[in-house]
Formats: sequence, structure tokens, C-alpha cells
Amino acid sequence: MYTAPVADIAEQHGVNYHLYADDTQLYVPLDNTLETASYQKESIEKCVVEIADWMNSNKLKLNSDKTDVIVFGTNKALIDLNFNSVQIKNSSVPVSSSIKNLG
Repeated sequence: MYTAPVADIAEQHGVNYHLYADDTQLYVPLDNTLETASYQKESIEKCVVEIADWMNSNKLKLNSDKTDVIVFGTNKALIDLNFNSVQIKNSSVPVSSSIKNLG
């Protein structure tokens, strides 16, 4: 219940989420057009910043060292979209080729 507002923030930004214990996964389907994908990337970045602000105001910390980003798509789509990282305030989280799913 304590972290329930995280889901509300994600929904306000049109970002899908999965909550498991103290782990949160955020995800958006990326469109194959550069303009739409850029908007979707911006939505997730704004969502993460707002979640980090909420966490900070509630004496929690979003740990960017434990934050991962992965992008799925065809090789051509990934090259065309050039989605290399997600910006979280002053940290840039690079896209990984694999991540561990705890939930």
C-alpha cells in the first residue's frame, strides 16, 4: 500500500507497470516511427522522474545503479530508433542487451 502511488504516477503518464515487492518495472510499447518512439521515450523518462521525486518526498530512493533499460524489436527497428539510454534526472541509464526479471 505504501508504494501504491507509483502505479498512479505510471498510469498518469500512460506507462504500463508491474510491481513486485520493492521492484518496479515500467514499460511502453514503442512504435516503429521515430516521432512516436521519441514521444514514448519522453513519457517514460518523465514518469521515472516523477516517481523519483515522489520517492524522495517519502524518504525512499530510486537507485539508478540498480535501474536497467531494455528495448525489444527487430534489428532494423532498433537501429532506426537509435534508443540508447533513458535519462533519469542527472543520470543516463544505458540500454542493456539482457536484464534479470525478479518477479
